[in-house]
Amino acid sequence: METEESPVPTPRYSKVVKGSVQVASDMGHSYVGVEHLFLAVIPLIVAFGIALALRAGRAPADGGSAQYPYTRS
Repeated sequence: METEESPVPTPRYSKVVKGSVQVASDMGHSYVGVEHLFLAVIPLIVAFGIALALRAGRAPADGGSAQYPYTRS
């Protein structure tokens, strides 16, 4: 019988899951739904866009000061 190994979660996956739990908690929900996952992914997408802009030699329009309400340091 062949044994299957469980996949190892990536750091990005772990960050999204933890962020979605925090978003759900902040909203007073006792569950994590798709909406919480989407809200947890947004800062990662924004950060990726800023990184691309900086790599291209362009600064973000707001100087990088905008904060998404669920961004955690």
